[in-house]
Amino acid sequence: MNNTKAILIRARELIYDPEHWTQMAFARDVIGASCEPENKYAASWCARGAVRRAAHEITGGAGFGYAVNALIRAIKTGSCIMVFNDMEATHADLIDTFNRAIDSVEDYV
Repeated sequence: MNNTKAILIRARELIYDPEHWTQMAFARDVIGASCEPENKYAASWCARGAVRRAAHEITGGAGFGYAVNALIRAIKTGSCIMVFNDMEATHADLIDTFNRAIDSVEDYV
């Protein structure tokens, strides 16, 4: 499995439970304060924040751009990730978008 696919799979895992998805911030801690996605106290993430956290965990940050681009291509409305996450998508829409992005990435290294 390549890093892009692994990053997208991990990002989807981070926000799979709606309790761990957020809007209007890249990430939030357990009390709801905005924080950096890589923060050890982060407890919920937006789509972009989840990809950033996953890239940090898997590669130290490398591959973030490729994973974001795959996610952008999977958004059916043509919106940017932030608009889609914060204004257009339900949680189910977001998970479906991650699934499409994951399916679109080749398995080669």
